[in-house]
Formats: sequence, structure tokens, C-alpha cells
Amino acid sequence: MYPTNPTAPVTNPPTEQVLLTIKRHPIGILGIYLASVVMLIAVAAGVFGLLPKVFTSYSSGQVYAIASIVYLVFVLIVLAFVYIAHIVYWSNIWQLSAESLNQVTRTSLFDQQTSHLSLGNMQDVTAAQDGILQQMFNYGSLRVETAGERSKFVFLYCPDPNKCAQQILSAKEAIEQARMNNNGLNTVYSAPYNQPQPLAPANIKTPPSTESLAPSITDNLPPTQP
Repeated sequence: MYPTNPTAPVTNPPTEQVLLTIKRHPIGILGIYLASVVMLIAVAAGVFGLLPKVFTSYSSGQVYAIASIVYLVFVLIVLAFVYIAHIVYWSNIWQLSAESLNQVTRTSLFDQQTSHLSLGNMQDVTAAQDGILQQMFNYGSLRVETAGERSKFVFLYCPDPNKCAQQILSAKEAIEQARMNNNGLNTVYSAPYNQPQPLAPANIKTPPSTESLAPSITDNLPPTQP
């Protein structure tokens, strides 16, 4: 179970539905947690074990009071460092929507960048798992390739990178299929309007025949006598 992202989620347009949110694997921050615990134990042993031997002119109560203050300051520094590392580590996320891939990259406490990539511009997604640890704990890296220039979309310590890559590719195929369907509908509906329409027959009246207009010769002759 991953901790809640301390930063605000990526805001998508109202029409976009979030399909997948990718957070880093805990193993990437586990080393910092363990190193901090080991450091606190080592410093505690050194401070409380060496200071009484160094400051022999002071009473044991005074020496332990000084040692406690020094150790407390050190603990606060270590906790502050761990807190900043925790915020920075868990702030790096990917968010997949129906039309785009959004990336939040944070390298320090006050340095955060948000990038957006349209799925139509995506060429390929590569998942890599190098080494025994990545195979055992099922984490790795994701890289999205785009046309033209080298992609800035690289996600380290990705949990189950093969599954995440497959979901991203499925979303890309879905949007490509939707575009093909829209283009097909536009072709079907626009084709009749692009074809030339036959002209309607003109309503032409046929002029009367000259024979019907010319008077008959027999009409002008006088009637015959019996």
C-alpha cells in the first residue's frame, strides 16, 4: 500500500477520465529510511559513549545533558532530511487519462514540473527491469517515446512496469480506433454531397407545329354547287 501523494493531483479537463495513476515503488525510498535509522543509532552510540570519555573534567550529569542536546539537534536534522526526501519521492507520479499522459516531476522541495503528452503523439512505451532486485520486487522503469525529439517522459521505480506499459498502449489504441471510426463516419456522410448532382429536366414547352398554324387551302375554296 502506497502513501497518499502529498501534492495536489494533476488536474485534467472535465471531459477526461483518469484511467491510471502510477506512483513509485516503496523500495526506492526504503534505503533512505534504513540509512537514517542506522545513522541515528550510530550517532547515539558515539555521542553517549565518547563524550563522557572526552569531557572528563565535567560531571556525568553535565556530559549527558550536553550529549542529549547534541543528539536532539542531530535527530531534528535527520528527520527534516527524511521528510523532504519523502515529499520529493512520492510527488513523482504519472497520470493516464483517456486522451493524454500527465507527468509530475519533482527534484527538490521547491522544484516541480508538470508535463502533458497527447496519446496521439506517442510512438511507443518501453518497460525495463534490470537486475535481480527489480525482478524479485517487480519494479523497473518506463520510457515513452515520441516522434521528433527524445522524450522527457521517463518514470523510475515503477511498480509492475509491464502492466503499466500495456495499459498505456491500450489507451493509445483506443484513441486511434476512435479517430478511425470518426473519419469513417465523416467520409460516409460527406460523400453524397461531394458527388455532382444531375440537373433537373427543364420545363420547355414545345412550339406549335407550322402545319397547324398554316391555313388549309381547302378552307378558302367556295363550296361546290350540286
